This record gives sequence, structure tokens and C-alpha cells, in this order.
Amino acid sequence: MLIEFSVLGPLTLNADTTPISVPALMQRRLLALFLSQGGSPLSIDVIADALWDNDPPRTARKTLLIYIHRLRRLLGEDIISLGTSGYRMRILPADSQTFIELAAEVVSAQQGGDPVRAYAVAERALALWRGPAYADTRDVAMIEAEAVRLEELKLTVFEEQMQAGLDLGRHAELVGLLTTAVAENPYRERLSGQLLLALYRGGRQVEAWEVYRQTSRRLAEELGVDPTPELQRLWQQVLRADPALAAPQQKSQPTGPNLLPRDIPDFTGREQDLSWLNEVAKVPAATAVISTIAGIAGMGKTALAVHWAHRNIDLYPDGQLYLNLRGYSPGTPVSSLEALGQLLRSVGLPHDVVPQREDEAAALYRSTLAGKRMLILLDNASSVDQVRPLLPGGADNMVLITSRDRLGGLIARDGSRRLDIGGLSPGEARRLLVQILGAARVDAEPEAAAELARACGHLPLALRIAAANLADRPHQSIAEFSKSLLGSDRLGGLEVDGDPHSAVRAVFALSLRDLDAESATLFRRIGLLPVADAGAWVAQALLGVAADRALASLAEASLITTRETGDGLRYHVHDLMQLYAREQAAEPDLAALRGAYETLLWHTIAADERLTVRSFPSPQWPVRWPEPGPRPEPADPSRWFSTERTFLIRAAQDAADRGWAGLAWRILATMMNFATHERYTQEWTRAAEYVYAGLDARGEGAAALLLGLGTMQQSRGNPLPARPLLRQARLNFVQCGDTRRAATAAIHLSMVYRRLGRARLAEASVNWAISHLDSAEPVAQLGRAYLALGNLRLEIDPDPEAAVTAFGKALTVMRATGDRSGEANVLACLGQARRAQGRLAEMIVHFEHAATIMAEVNDPVGLCMIEGGLARARLTAGELELARVHAERALGWAQNSHNLQGMKEALTVLGGIALDEGNLAGALDRLQEAVSVARRMAAPASLAHSLFPLAKTHAALGDLNAARAAAQEAQTLYSSINRPEHAEIAAWLEQLS
Repeated sequence: MLIEFSVLGPLTLNADTTPISVPALMQRRLLALFLSQGGSPLSIDVIADALWDNDPPRTARKTLLIYIHRLRRLLGEDIISLGTSGYRMRILPADSQTFIELAAEVVSAQQGGDPVRAYAVAERALALWRGPAYADTRDVAMIEAEAVRLEELKLTVFEEQMQAGLDLGRHAELVGLLTTAVAENPYRERLSGQLLLALYRGGRQVEAWEVYRQTSRRLAEELGVDPTPELQRLWQQVLRADPALAAPQQKSQPTGPNLLPRDIPDFTGREQDLSWLNEVAKVPAATAVISTIAGIAGMGKTALAVHWAHRNIDLYPDGQLYLNLRGYSPGTPVSSLEALGQLLRSVGLPHDVVPQREDEAAALYRSTLAGKRMLILLDNASSVDQVRPLLPGGADNMVLITSRDRLGGLIARDGSRRLDIGGLSPGEARRLLVQILGAARVDAEPEAAAELARACGHLPLALRIAAANLADRPHQSIAEFSKSLLGSDRLGGLEVDGDPHSAVRAVFALSLRDLDAESATLFRRIGLLPVADAGAWVAQALLGVAADRALASLAEASLITTRETGDGLRYHVHDLMQLYAREQAAEPDLAALRGAYETLLWHTIAADERLTVRSFPSPQWPVRWPEPGPRPEPADPSRWFSTERTFLIRAAQDAADRGWAGLAWRILATMMNFATHERYTQEWTRAAEYVYAGLDARGEGAAALLLGLGTMQQSRGNPLPARPLLRQARLNFVQCGDTRRAATAAIHLSMVYRRLGRARLAEASVNWAISHLDSAEPVAQLGRAYLALGNLRLEIDPDPEAAVTAFGKALTVMRATGDRSGEANVLACLGQARRAQGRLAEMIVHFEHAATIMAEVNDPVGLCMIEGGLARARLTAGELELARVHAERALGWAQNSHNLQGMKEALTVLGGIALDEGNLAGALDRLQEAVSVARRMAAPASLAHSLFPLAKTHAALGDLNAARAAAQEAQTLYSSINRPEHAEIAAWLEQLS
């Protein structure tokens, strides 16, 4: 999800072009606070002081954690991260960052003696402002400070623009702007001096005198100071009519030919691309500076080049040439010789002196343009060979080339610089719609306007066509038009009546004209994939042969883009281009897609087998490796899963839609070890539920997905929804004859029953698993069964010695099978058993050993559990500072992975630390939050563990009724699961009375 924030005005945010509303005022303030700090971390205490003006309420910490959780849920878990120094925002406001960059460019251009560029860039920078910075959240002092800084920079940019205008002799048009600015900023003496000079140069000496007089009097009466020496010197120059103050001569208009096409009056956005072209134009070179603008059809390459050329006409006084090379147009491309003839005639050479040989014409062209300062725009080029003879001589000429081909040879041999342009940003797309449809119509349907931009893939041509069609239908809403566009023939809807050549489909078709058969085949098959971004290995699977050459061909034609990553070559295709490719697909291409999904399944199996963190046995399906050569062996399987997870999820859903149910559920089932232990549980769960809906509810596929769904609910602390899923999974596996995975389901079902306090059912489930797994050849699942049995002995009707015996058996199996993650889990549980035995030194040794292993295998769920165990161990030992460090780490891991059990444990320990320190208010906040989390889990023991320390805190605060209620609830819960703690609480209640 692409998030874009804007703060130069009221705070706005878009996710993938869709506006997001944050109506709660305190949440908006919190979000604005994060954004205003430029990515710097903020502790909870600093945030609380900022939002409540240094007087936070007692519940501030709890309230802020809720706000942060809601923002993460709204924006994405990784947008706001927690580190050792506090919370920080990973994404900065797009408009303010762009403004800061443009402001630096303005100052640099003005100091470098380039007032033309300084004035133009300042205009773009100031256009980003929609009102006062952070307009709706400035009542927070830290936000106000950042807003003031931005507005001070805005004034600086304005002053630089006014100075650039004065340097260009544009004093007459600046008087109105400066008069308003001085009225709004009466103590800004530089503005007063600029207004004084503009009036003087315009022959308005009396008004200039009045400006100086009012400024001097205001400063003296209100501040008790004189004008700055600079302003006083300027006034003395005015009084003696110093010739140095005379207006500079305005630059004469270019005298050479101007053959540029008409600029688009409503050209919108592309500020970074325009700035990039500005920088390229500055580069001195022994030969012409060349900029190739590459991109797919309809991306606005020509519009960008023409717009930049019009804005920079003054830089090329000897003329601006334009030539459409027709590389991707109906008909035959212009030959190099024909193009040279047109260019030479454009600069005034008679037809009869133009050579008829290409090399002679190119030499004359270079000679003619040498020593001149001209701009040559070569539009719609087809190849390097077509363009190279058209490069002029001389160091001061600028050549712009637009092409769907990447023209790599120009970069290698001719010093070209390539700009690959993408779609419009959400803000740019909206501004384009406003230009064509009017602000009132777009403002009335902001979400529908964002949806329309998304339907057009943010492709400028598609968006212009859609807007033109809407402009012809003033009574149709944007929402209705977008719905019709998405619901039928999307590409067919992106054409204008009477202009078939401008239709998106027709423009795309021209890009395929010169593809070879293999590249065309790959293009069609890429269209069938459910993702726009994939690795080169996927392309190879689609073709059945090495795909490097075909991918390079598609990239050269700008039908896809490619990039090198740490995981190898990857490609990306625009969604409208992919839709067009899908239209071209035939029956053989569908067979190739199924083969690619089979290859994907094998890659997934290979990666799963190499994972170090495993909760499920490896699948034993009789699937044949579909490609020649050895099976893939990813060096970093977790990274491979992280990179390919979106493809895996969508391929499974797509396979289900196409009736390939066996492929669909096997792909998802092979992901389960990864999905359980990473932060992708939710997206896996949604996909599994989708695929499960189309399966035989009693079959193997349903069992595999139910096992994953139930286990993920159980591991996140949700035993009630996990129970029926795991029961059905075990039953299905038994009926299918899959004993090992039936035992796996039984182990997790035992954990669920333990959480629910159902001791008899928990013991029956785990013993069933052990009886079906116990054999001469131990498997990791047997170790997990003994681990579950040990926890059962430790938590329900506690017997620490029996628990240690079970954990010892588990440890033996884990070490024999090389399951490092399982070994760490057993060691952590052994630590809990030693704590129950009062052997605290051994407890800490076990926990630290477990933490070392978990860090090696990088298991976030395990790390969360072990950090929480270490925190409780240190608290038991009275080491409060060490306990706090571990508890805060555990809380961070738990929040990032939505682990309710981990959150509850960490908050309970933090509450205990505060209670031991005498910080009763802090203890109450933490423990109330822990109880709130525990109630969501429906786990009696977990809830009781947090209720009893909460009761003690209430008692310490003198609230005996609340203390009694919390203790009695904990006592009832412990009694219901036959835990001995109920007797301890009964004694405490008697003492309380």
C-alpha cells in the first residue's frame, strides 16, 4: 500500500490514491506530530507531554498505545515503527519534502546567477501550498514549531523569487505581489526593500518614499530600532538616483526557429522529472547533452518533453527544433536521412544544398549547429540507429529524445542520460482531473476521483481520455463512470469517440508491432499472472526456456521495466498494459500458466524445507519437479518467502478461480511455516479462507488449511475460534490416513484446551499425538508433543517435576532432529519450570540460552515469548531495570506481530515492575491494559494472571471495592481450571477484609 501524506495546508493522506479519513482529533494530532518530526523517534512520555501540553492525564500512556495501534491498523504495521528510543514515522510528507528540495534549488539557482531558473522553480515550490502548514493541528507546540519553520522557508523562497524577478527586469509585475507580502509581513525588511526598488524602477518614486517612511516609523514606534543597514543603503541610493539601481535589460526573445508543438495548457505535476531535466541541461559536455525519456505508451513522455522545452525557451535563443520520428505510429518510421533533411531545412538551408547521403547530411548538420545554442526535440524515436545521426555538434545544444525503446546504446556510447517516467502521483492525478473537470466536480467526489485515477492506472493518457469522456457527460457522476469502467471493458472505455488513434488499446498495440515471437509469447503470458511484479524465474517458468533475452526485448520496448535486486532480476508491468496483454492470451498460454504455478509450488516446497523455524511437517506430496536441472535451493528461505509472498497468495487465489484447487491449497499449505512465524498471518488467513470455500470440507486440502487457520488463531491468543478449526483438521487428516499431520493438529488442539482450562481434553489430545508419533525414528512433531505435555503439567494442576521430565524428552527430540527453534522453545519452558521450583539461577540460564538460539534463527514469535519470560524471571529475581528492558522488547515484538498473549504477558510484567517501584498510577495503567487484552483471548489462566496483580494495585491505591472485585474474578477463574493460586487469593481476600 502506497501512503502519501500532505501537510502544506490541512493534513491529508492517501493510500494507493484513495483518500483516508482520520476524523478523531487526537489521532490526527498524533499523526501530525509524527510527521512533523522528520522521522525522529518519540518516546511515549514526549508524545504525551506534546499532545496534552505538558499535563497528560493518568491514562495517557494507555490512550496513546490505543491511538498508535489504530494508526498502524489504518496505515500499515510498518509505517510507525518502535525502536529503543521510541516510535517513529517511516514515511515523510510528500509535499513538504518536495518543497524543501525545490527551495534548495531556488537558492542554488539564484546564488549561481540563474534568475530564470530560480523564478520558475520558486513558482513550482510555492504552488505546493494549499494553506498554512499543518493548518488543522497547530495547537500542538511541537507541530506549530515545524509549521513555523516551513512557513519561514516559504517566505525565503518568495523573497528569492522576487529578487530573481527584479534581476530579470520584471519589476512592474512584482509590485502587486510585494505590496500584499509587505502588508502580511510588516517586519520583513527584505520584502520592504524589494517593494521599494520595484516602485523606484517603475518610476513611482513618491510611493517608494512612502514605503521607506512607513517601514522606518513602524520599526521605531513598535520595536524601537532603525532599519537595517542594507535597507538604509538602498534608500540612500534611491535618493541620489544611483545608476546601479537601474533595471536590467530584459532578455531579448529568441530569434531562431521555434517549431515546438503547442504546450498542453493543463499540464500537471511531474515536478521531480522537470527538475531532473533542469539538472541535465546544466551539465557541460564536449558533445551535446542528451536526455532520453523512456516509458510505456500513454505515460506522457511527449507532453513532458514539450512542456519542459516551452519553459526553457530562453535558454536556447538560436532556436527550438521538433521532429516526430514516427517510431511507434501508424505507417513507416522516418529514416535518418529524411530526418536530417527536415532538420537542415528547419535551420534555413535550401532544399538543393541538403546532401542525399546520410553521412554527408549528418556532417553538414553537425557543422551547422556547432557554436549555436539550440534545443532539438526528437519525438517518438524507434531505435538508436535512427537517432544517432541526428545528434548535433557543439557543447551548448540540448537534445530531448522520447521513445518507448530504452535506447541503451545512446547511454553506452553517446553520454545520454535516461529518465524512466512512471504514472502520476495521487495528488498529480487529482490536479489533472481538476484542470479538465473543474474543482467543484472533483471536490464533490474525492474518493470517486481517486478510484478513477486508480482505474486508469495513473496513466496520463488514460486519465485524460476518461476525463474527456466525463466532461462530455456533465450529468454522470464520477463514481458511476468509474464503476462502469471497472465493470466491463476497461480498455474499451478508455477511448474518445471520433479519435480511434488516441485510444489506449490502439496506442499499446503499436508497441507490439516489432516484437519477435518468443517475446510476444512471454508478453501474453505475463498478462495472465495475478501480479504485476515478479522475478525472472517466473518468466522462465512461463516460457519453459531461459527468458533473459525475451525480458530484455520487452524492457527495450518499454512494455515492462526491469531492475536488479539482491534476489536477482525482477520485472514490473503497468496494470493497463497487463490488461492488454491478457486480452491477447490464447489456450496454450493457459497451459503455460498452470505449469508456472506448478514450478512455483516446487520453489515453495524447497524454501519451506530450509526454514529454521517450523511448526508443521514438510509436505510429502508426489509432485514432480517440472524443470530440467537440480531443484532450487534458496540461500535465505525467509527472504525468498518475504519477496514472493504476494505472488504466492495471489497465485493460490487465481488457481482456485481457474478450477485448479489442488494447486491452490498446496501452495498455501506449503507457506504455513513461514506465515505462522512472520508478520503475514492476516493476508495468509484471508487467502486460506477464500480457497477453503471452494474445497471439499472433508478432504485433505480442507484439513491442511484448517490446520493453518486454527494454529494461527491459537498462536495469537485466540483459543475459542481455533478450537473447531483444529478439531475438524484432525478428523480430516485421520480420514485421509495422514497420521503425522493429524498428530500436529492434536498438539495444537491440546494447547487450545490448555488455554481454555480444559485439562482432561488437553491431556487426551496430547497423549493421542504422542501415541501416534512415538517411534524408533523421532520427528520434530514428537518433540512438540512432549513440549505441550510439559506445559500442561506446569500450568494445570501444576507438577513442576513432571513438567521437567516432559521437557527433557522434548529437548532430546529437538536436538536429535536439529530443530533449533523447537530447542529454544523447550529451554524457555524449562526456565518456567525452574521458576516454579524456586531455582531462579537455573531459570535465567535457560532463558538466556533460549534467547541466543532464537536470535540465531530469527523467530519473532519465539523471541517475543522468550523476552517476556526473561522479563518475568528478572522481575522474580528483583532485577527491575533488566526486567523492564526485556518487557519493553517483548511488547514491541508482540505489537508488531499482533500476538495478544505476548502483549498481555509484557504488560503484566511492566505493571508488576511499576508496582514494585511504588509507581501505582503506572502499574494501574499497564495492568488495566493487560486485563483488557486478556479478555479478548478468552483464556482463563491468562486473564487470572493479570487480574491478581491488578487487585493488589487497586488495594495499594485504597480502592478496596475494585481490589476485591478483581481478586474474586481471578479466584473464580483459577478454581474453574483447578489451579492452586485460588487458595492464595482466598487468603489475600481474607486479609483484605
